[in-house]
Amino acid sequence: MRKRFLLLVVALFALICFAACGGTKAKGDGEITLVVVDEAGKELFNDELAYFTGDTLVDVFTKDEKVKMTGSTSEYGFFIESVCGKKATDVGETYFWNLKVNGEVSLVGISSVVIEDGMKIELILTDWTKTE
Repeated sequence: MRKRFLLLVVALFALICFAACGGTKAKGDGEITLVVVDEAGKELFNDELAYFTGDTLVDVFTKDEKVKMTGSTSEYGFFIESVCGKKATDVGETYFWNLKVNGEVSLVGISSVVIEDGMKIELILTDWTKTE
């Protein structure tokens, strides 16, 4: 009986996790606002970008001619190396592209963010030794 209950709890937890993840591809067309800020606080980009059904944030940002996001993909997702021609490593070894979604620091990487119409994405070049 106890083993069956434990199996049920594990199966229910897996189902909830699967449903919550739901995929990161856009379910329809829309627009998002992207703001890119360098280490000095200067805006490198601030505009709306269109996306289409099936797009991911990585798709939208790597394809845009002004944003020109580059990086690499691993089993952990997409690692941002440069945005708007600015490489984090050119600024310093402790810099990275900090991702904010609707004003909040993202708890997931860029390849795991689900696109929603009207959302605001910020990529801020940040020194990880000086973050709170």
